[in-house]
Amino acid sequence: GQFTAGAYLIVDEVDISASSTKKRNSLRLSGMWVDGLLEVHGNLGLALKTKTDGTTDADSSATQFTLGANYNLTKRTKAFAFVTKVSNKANADYATGVDGDDFQSFGIGLRHNF
Repeated sequence: GQFTAGAYLIVDEVDISASSTKKRNSLRLSGMWVDGLLEVHGNLGLALKTKTDGTTDADSSATQFTLGANYNLTKRTKAFAFVTKVSNKANADYATGVDGDDFQSFGIGLRHNF
């Protein structure tokens, strides 16, 4: 059909020392709408608060939103553009490495499969 949807849930647990464990759940929802040669993509990602040794870490969540489009010029060549934004809470550092800093980017290009 014209619309495709997807989702996934990640349950992550990491031993950060011999006696300490960090857990985080992440969720991503995505969709794609197709109209002829045009594809429009969107997705929303949520990294929920972490828990260290069973205690919730304050302000440790983040969200990511991406919107993109592809235009198929030929069977193997497409033009594309996208914009993405990551919003980090005070104790999250996704895509930046700095707690609380947000990240955004824009891309445009041409892809050819050989």
